Amino acid sequence: MSKRTLIARIITLTIALGGLVYLYMAANQPLGFEQATVQNSQFLWSFYGTGKTAETMLSRPHAVAIDKDGNIYLADTNHQRVLVLDPSRRLKATLDPGVTPALKKNPALTRGYLAVAVANNGTVYVADKLQGKIYMTDLKGRNLGSIDEMQPTALAVANNKLYAATYGHIVVYDLKGHILRKFGTRGSGLGEYDFPGGITADPRGNIYVSDSNNNRLVALNQDGKIIWVVGKKGVAMNDANRTFGLPAGLAIDEKGNLYVVDAFNGSVVVFDTQGTRLAEIGEWGKQEGQLYYPSGIVSTGKGRFIIADEFNDRLQSVKLTLPGQSASPIDGLSETLNDPVVLWGLLALGLLACTAVIVRKLLKRSSTAIAGGGAKAS
Repeated sequence: MSKRTLIARIITLTIALGGLVYLYMAANQPLGFEQATVQNSQFLWSFYGTGKTAETMLSRPHAVAIDKDGNIYLADTNHQRVLVLDPSRRLKATLDPGVTPALKKNPALTRGYLAVAVANNGTVYVADKLQGKIYMTDLKGRNLGSIDEMQPTALAVANNKLYAATYGHIVVYDLKGHILRKFGTRGSGLGEYDFPGGITADPRGNIYVSDSNNNRLVALNQDGKIIWVVGKKGVAMNDANRTFGLPAGLAIDEKGNLYVVDAFNGSVVVFDTQGTRLAEIGEWGKQEGQLYYPSGIVSTGKGRFIIADEFNDRLQSVKLTLPGQSASPIDGLSETLNDPVVLWGLLALGLLACTAVIVRKLLKRSSTAIAGGGAKAS
């Protein structure tokens, strides 16, 4: 076999290998939609699932959380599971802590995972509204216990405590599930709550509740005393004075600003911790960057957020910029480089480039050898 034939085969095999790897990765990524341009919001990425079958794609993801290592936890509610993704959005674990002995005896029991939170010690808390439980587990799916709590709807871990919102009251636990404080009852008055969809706390211990059915955001001190309230129930949907369409998930960033997902408006409403409204960012729709009945949100730092875009059946990562701030054009670069398809595409290109260099050297050596042989013959 001549050197030229060998080189041609190397090139062909390299191209085929790189192409097959890239096509395999691309074929296993769900297709996205056209990207929208949304003011003060930079689209970074979407996650629709680990494949293209109904079982591997998300179905009504309701809540999202991250741990100290950047792993992403999402309540894939209709599939009755919690998916754990690594920072590159590759599947790391699938959790179903509600598969208890009672469930095994009665497989018809339905789990309603509406919230998830993660402590720095690795404990994962999953709120099951239908079974009235807050399960404690870990990445290996081990049973670390459970808390009996009627219709838990939202969770957060902060200040080495677990904060839980339920159908009508707020509970603060230690990380082992022991009650520290409990306050509130169901209703629409001050100190009452009606199926809140989000909860968080700041480093001072103040608690913030997205009181969904009462259409308001409530700030409390650590003893449950109300500090301020924004929004109120009973304002018509078309009234310009209505603060929210439907406040849902709630997050706090490293600057202490509060970000409330508005399910009915497809937006994120931003407040400072004094209750001053800073902005409303977002756009209703199904394109990348738009939101369609979003339900959960978590801050990942530096203005970046992951949103459970529930009725678009996806997670979305966006960078939100408050009015007067400017976004860097390279803000989405690290997220783009974490995309598995992009990584494999770059690997394939690198492989082709290395092959081209090797082939060029081989051809040069071959030409030199031929020229040297010709000189000796003459």
